[in-house]
Amino acid sequence: MIGCPSAPQTLRGYWKLRVGDYRVVFKIVDEEVWVLGIIHRKKRFIRK
Repeated sequence: MIGCPSAPQTLRGYWKLRVGDYRVVFKIVDEEVWVLGIIHRKKRFIRK
């Protein structure tokens, strides 16, 4: 599998994958892939 575990503690158990200018966050459950979100890389983190 190409991808890497998601770093933030809030996304423990999820994976992230870069597809062009987008980031896909997903989780594999049994034989299913659950997609949490797809977001442009420039808008992936909003810090307060």
